[in-house]
Amino acid sequence: MHLMINDSKDFIYGELLACLYAAGDQASMMEESPEEERKREEMLRMYHACKEALRIIGDVSMATSYAPAPPPVKDDWSLRNLAPSPTPPPAAVGGGGGGGGGSRQVAPPMSNPSRPAPPPAANPSRGAPPPPG
Repeated sequence: MHLMINDSKDFIYGELLACLYAAGDQASMMEESPEEERKREEMLRMYHACKEALRIIGDVSMATSYAPAPPPVKDDWSLRNLAPSPTPPPAAVGGGGGGGGGSRQVAPPMSNPSRPAPPPAANPSRGAPPPPG
C-alpha cells in the first residue's frame, strides 16, 4: 500500500506535472474561475473590514481609562428595616381551669429575614373550624 502511494506521488510530481505544462497553454491553466475570483474578493473585503475594526477597537482601548470598581456597599442594614422584627413569644397564661393547659407551640426563628412569618398554629383544643356556608 505504501509503495503504491509513494509511486503515485512520484508520478504526479515528476511526469504528470511536466506533461500538463508541456501540453497545455499555461495562461489558460492559471486563469481564475469567476466563482474563485468572487470568493477571493469577498475574503479581501472581510480582511480589510476586520483590520479596520481591530484598529478602531485599539483606538478606543487606548483612549479609555480603567478604574477598578469600588468595593461593594454593605447594605444588610436595609434588609433588617424592611423585614418585620421578630417579636418574643407571648407568655403562657397560667389561669385556673382552662381546658388543656396554656402551652403553645412556637415556630423556630426564621432563617431568611426577607420572607414573611408563617401564620400562627391553630389551637388544638378548639376542634375543627365550622363548615363554610
